[in-house]
Amino acid sequence: MEKKLYGTVLLKAQKILDYIASAKAAPTLGDLSDHLDISKPTIYKILTTLTYCGYVKATTAGNEKVYHLGTIFLHYAQAVNDSLDITAIAKPYLTALRDATAETVNLGIDDEGSIVLLSKMESTNSIKLVSVIGGKMHMYSSAMGKAILAAYPPRELDDYLAHVDFQRLTPNTITDKQGLRKDLEKIRQQGYAIDNVEN
Repeated sequence: MEKKLYGTVLLKAQKILDYIASAKAAPTLGDLSDHLDISKPTIYKILTTLTYCGYVKATTAGNEKVYHLGTIFLHYAQAVNDSLDITAIAKPYLTALRDATAETVNLGIDDEGSIVLLSKMESTNSIKLVSVIGGKMHMYSSAMGKAILAAYPPRELDDYLAHVDFQRLTPNTITDKQGLRKDLEKIRQQGYAIDNVEN
């Protein structure tokens, strides 16, 4: 049964915030209107409220306003990080693994079908994996996600596969249930997962 959600304006605000967060450059009102399925007047009204609350900061670039995420999210991010004891518990293990491999080591959790990065230890090498704390990855295309999926009980895995929307991110991305099941079985047998340029 599909959940009935209250407050569709919140869902629209989330789309706006998600777009601002993922944009390579601070977007204008026109940029948001061009890329979101929300009317321009509605976007403007929501932006005005988000700015008032501190979730968005508006600055002027040339003759137009551009929008950035507000620094209030740093406070929220710190509060979330402080509430997750797993980060502190895992730190010595992350450090030991990084030191043993000289590779970047990430810590993430399964959050509603995605992997969310909680912490990382940077590689000592000059070439490093670029990853962002709080960033999300698909479970089916990332090594961390597939390692977690391989440990899912059968019923949970079936539920994940029933709802996942496969997207081809690279030519190597697994985009079908049968292919993913086959890869997960291999992961169970070998004891580790690999992102073979899938993500």
